[in-house]
Amino acid sequence: MRSHRTRPTAQGLRTIQNVGTSFRTNFRRPYRMTDVVFSLGNTTIGGVFHGSSEDAGSALAISGRIIFNLSDEFTDPVDIREKLKEEGLGELTDYQGNIWSGNPYAIVDEWLGSINGRVAKDRSNSIYKYGT
Repeated sequence: MRSHRTRPTAQGLRTIQNVGTSFRTNFRRPYRMTDVVFSLGNTTIGGVFHGSSEDAGSALAISGRIIFNLSDEFTDPVDIREKLKEEGLGELTDYQGNIWSGNPYAIVDEWLGSINGRVAKDRSNSIYKYGT
């Protein structure tokens, strides 16, 4: 099995040189999650993909498993940051930047998923919009 240090995005999978063989690729990236769950901020999601790709004409057929991991920190557990701002007090913090009077805590999770699908070989043929 060959290891690649790219993201398991469609673009990352298009760069795999050994079509028809097994491969592994690691990924890790922060995502802004406040629109999903108010208490999450910049949540990091990463993991590792183990799988294979086969030539399927104008596409690559991808199959494999992903081990995902998520990490974040809840820094305002007593939910007073907004109230302090409303009162014009700013943030009341200790020497480590923790807001009084709550104790920040880690948010972590890990889960497993399977992937079976096709990725267009030519990125410009994709119907999905993507960033750079």
